[in-house]
Amino acid sequence: MALSAELSIVGNRPEPWDEFVSYMKGHGLELTHDSNGHHTTGRKVLAFHAPIQNKLDEIRGTRDFESVICEGLFSKESWPLLAELLGDIAGQKFVSLGKLLQNPTCAQSVSVTSAKHRHELKDRMVEYLKSNKVRSTIADRCFQVAEEMLMNAIYDAPVDQKGASLYNHLSRKEDVQLQQSQFSKLEYGVKNQIVAVSVTDPFGGLTRDTLVDYLDSCYNGHAGEINEAEGKGGAGRGLHLIVESSDLTVFQVKRGQKTRVISYFWQKENPFGENPQLSFTYFD
Repeated sequence: MALSAELSIVGNRPEPWDEFVSYMKGHGLELTHDSNGHHTTGRKVLAFHAPIQNKLDEIRGTRDFESVICEGLFSKESWPLLAELLGDIAGQKFVSLGKLLQNPTCAQSVSVTSAKHRHELKDRMVEYLKSNKVRSTIADRCFQVAEEMLMNAIYDAPVDQKGASLYNHLSRKEDVQLQQSQFSKLEYGVKNQIVAVSVTDPFGGLTRDTLVDYLDSCYNGHAGEINEAEGKGGAGRGLHLIVESSDLTVFQVKRGQKTRVISYFWQKENPFGENPQLSFTYFD
């Protein structure tokens, strides 16, 4: 297998390092480690320690890192998933959710055409998950994060050719009929103990600052103030709710092209511990 672009893990070194490097090399990834990132060329991945609310300032300031990943994701139980995510970072692409779960037949993918349409899609998703023996408590969490992801993709993401928002001033009770070029994509799937839900929009407008600002406002008791100040609809809690309701949340952005948000849920013991974890991958 041909090796992809080199990635350097910056911060605490994952252990067992030699075994970790060997495993990733077998999946087409060449990894190095640099404790502070001063001697690294190529694409860098910053490893941080949860909980996320204590690291927001650090994440806001990491401009020269292609990805910010919670240290919990380096646990051995998560290596198969991490190999796919790191491969996505190195290749700067958005592989399908089925590929991330290492089983293309275990995931569903549907287009999102309107705000009203999302309700039917969420119900269908829950039916699919339960038919695959996903517990009701996890299916309910998937329903909740899918709602927030879809509202972001429908109301917040669409912009005109000048970059001006089209729908984010509207009440979230008002229906929006999307044009085909504005359709987002909902994906969901199950593989062994992992359940995953993702939404991809075709705009790529989510920035690191936006993500951190909204999380910071919610963690510090100021939810809604950003939307109120900017004249936006919605409560301003969506990104925070997605992160807090998921065992792992991955944000991937290619500026002006795509934003994808993926939430992962563990049906058994969560390898990340008690705190929800976040990974932010910025391809641009």
